[in-house]
Amino acid sequence: VFLNMVNMKKIVGVLLLLVVSTMKMMLFSQSDEPLKFKGIPIKGNVYEFCRALEKKGFEKYEFSVESTFDGYVGIFLEREAIVSLAADEENNIHSLVVLFKPYTDWKYLYEQYTGCVELYTAKYGEPVNSVAEKPEYATTETSMMLALEEGLVKYMTEYETKTGYIEIYIQKLDALYNGTIAIVYRDRETLEKVYEKCLEDI
Repeated sequence: VFLNMVNMKKIVGVLLLLVVSTMKMMLFSQSDEPLKFKGIPIKGNVYEFCRALEKKGFEKYEFSVESTFDGYVGIFLEREAIVSLAADEENNIHSLVVLFKPYTDWKYLYEQYTGCVELYTAKYGEPVNSVAEKPEYATTETSMMLALEEGLVKYMTEYETKTGYIEIYIQKLDALYNGTIAIVYRDRETLEKVYEKCLEDI
């Protein structure tokens, strides 16, 4: 059921928006190491990354719509998650999106979000940006899920290092009144090359 709820077009749309926003960020961390997912550097050939991910126990999942790369299903932060990748024309990975199983309960959804923020803050330091927006009428758990469904809720936390960016946010899913936690990793160098190529295209 979880896999059926994930819309590949939504993931692709998120990745495209992140490419456009990349150049607005400033340097934060002193570390020169690439960002890692499950201990695997988010850098270099995407197929090599996929093979390393499979060795970590993640299984390939084919989306119902055409996609350049398959998604992967596995356990991350002790929860079931789908991992989707994006790469440039030379097959160098530049972005990774993690989506957890959906929730219909706002309280639990928010607790999972704040739990992720605490973990990433412990590792990467204070975030460079944090947003918590909701409409005035959203004062109960039911109204919060309704506002999320209407696209009126925005909870997002951003981290930055010398080599990349991480964003954690609450994301609605296509199924009615379902939300999830999304975590996005982006490699700075490769993504900047993609951005420059996009500028050349226009």
